[in-house]
Amino acid sequence: MLLGGLLSCVVSANDHDNAYNSDDLLNDDNLLIVDMYLGKYKLAENIFIYSSPEATLVPLQPLFDSIDFPIEVDPVALKAYGWFFDENNLFDLSVYDRRLVSGAK
Repeated sequence: MLLGGLLSCVVSANDHDNAYNSDDLLNDDNLLIVDMYLGKYKLAENIFIYSSPEATLVPLQPLFDSIDFPIEVDPVALKAYGWFFDENNLFDLSVYDRRLVSGAK
């Protein structure tokens, strides 16, 4: 499944769980190639995202890489693991388990 391969962050424009159909979202009509900036500083370029009125999919690895967080995304296992700011602030995401551990939480 392409969605699993992307291991993406979903930003939904509404409050309905799973209100979008990923097959409808992942098509060329919704594809955007974007550069990411923080103020005038370019963090990343040519990031492929999919956006529709219902949701936006952003691939996680380029996002983490652009902000220099040592977090590795495993798209096969649908997981991401690492740390941010300091090695005691762990980041552990499991899509299958529907679990996110960030910092001490």
